[in-house]
Amino acid sequence: MSDIKISPVNIDLTPLVESAPKGVNKLFDLLFSKHLNRQQRTDRLSSAQIEKDIKLIENGIAEFRDGKFILNSEMVNNPTTVVGNIINNQTTIEQENIQQSLNKALEYLSGIEDHEVSDDIIEQTFFNKWFNFSKEVSDDELQSLWGRLLAEELCSPNTINYLVLNTFSLMSKRQLESFLKIVPYTAYSHLIFYDNNRPKDEAFEGTSSFELQELQDLKLIKEFNSTFQTSFPLSSGMLDNKDTPYISKSYKGNYVLFLKSESNKELSITAYQLTSIGQKALEIAEKDADIASQCQFLAKKLFNFSGLEHITDIEIQRRDSNGKYEFIDNIKRA
Repeated sequence: MSDIKISPVNIDLTPLVESAPKGVNKLFDLLFSKHLNRQQRTDRLSSAQIEKDIKLIENGIAEFRDGKFILNSEMVNNPTTVVGNIINNQTTIEQENIQQSLNKALEYLSGIEDHEVSDDIIEQTFFNKWFNFSKEVSDDELQSLWGRLLAEELCSPNTINYLVLNTFSLMSKRQLESFLKIVPYTAYSHLIFYDNNRPKDEAFEGTSSFELQELQDLKLIKEFNSTFQTSFPLSSGMLDNKDTPYISKSYKGNYVLFLKSESNKELSITAYQLTSIGQKALEIAEKDADIASQCQFLAKKLFNFSGLEHITDIEIQRRDSNGKYEFIDNIKRA
């Protein structure tokens, strides 16, 4: 059993009462059967079943009063002292952060079909790390990210490693926003297309080279120096567009941009590469993204890339799980 002390977290259990989705039930079981059952902890304290707490009580360090386990008046976090007030206030903030992250996880899980949720349980160590990291997160955007991380791991255990958790724990709201700015330029789940004839500060709309450097420091991007850039040749031969180069977009590759041209010239585009951590961040980011709109955005940008001057229009199609294609849009050069 973990030695981590976890304070009770207030969660609205209304969505759990009736017809709870499988993912929500998994989160409920994880939280209340192992950690957050306050009544169970109170019962154990009352019957002196927790050895550590008993020792603290016997040594005069702590007391159990009114259903609460507290340090006595001589200890540093006495609520009547300045330090105690600061500590108690910080504890309240941490509990609110955890609650909001858990609420975000519940929101995500409530929208996931039962067949998409594995029966396997997540590792205790993963949840311990998630719990400790999420209590530090106060920004709504980051709470959404941590809620998504827990939901993803509940649905598919052992798909998010500890290195990903550690990296995301270092990410600020601004750095998350920087990453989201480059998501529309991504393709094939691991590349970030850009025009190598443009200055670095203009390669991605609203993203500076300093912000790119931070994403590299966070190990989301491999390198963004010209020495490490990749020239990626575009393939052709899909569907009826046999000779038309195409770009596969979205993490699952189910959006396709066909680049139509009056020339038979082979096309290639320079790109930076995402690390495995960056790829996981992309996968998570695209859960809430409008991929069709991102495809339209990318198509309009591609017309301005050097080497793509012969492209006349870009057709966007979406591939469903059965391999059938649906027309989305046809973007013509302005």
